[in-house]
Amino acid sequence: MALNEEEKIRDRWKSDFESLLNEENPRADFDEAAPKFGVTCDINRQEVKEALRKMKNGKATGPDNIPAEVWKCLGDKGIDMLWDLMTKVYEELKIEEELKAYDRLLRQELWRCMRRRGMPEKYVRIMQDMYEGARTRMRTSVGTTG
Repeated sequence: MALNEEEKIRDRWKSDFESLLNEENPRADFDEAAPKFGVTCDINRQEVKEALRKMKNGKATGPDNIPAEVWKCLGDKGIDMLWDLMTKVYEELKIEEELKAYDRLLRQELWRCMRRRGMPEKYVRIMQDMYEGARTRMRTSVGTTG
């Protein structure tokens, strides 16, 4: 059925996005998750150069409001600047993901210890509710994360 009234179209979009963005995903059991070891792929200068080369001129700017033409005009200096920026952002994201994993693992261990000591589930749930949404903050050479 085709929607042609603006209000009905808006309502359809709203209902679609509400269901899409508010569904709970199943949570992983941390006891069974295998640790990840190995080298993490960093962003290299050649990748930045290639991405910049593929950017089309005359397109809308991103959040930085700097058109692709400006970055291209800067040549190697622009590539170096973008590479440095992307590397810092990448490092920041890695640290943030590590902190999230650290928080989750420590909390799972806390719940496990509380239950092992025979604490009533009611108190375990209260503690879980207290920690809900809390995040660790850490100061790094790049800035504050978390």
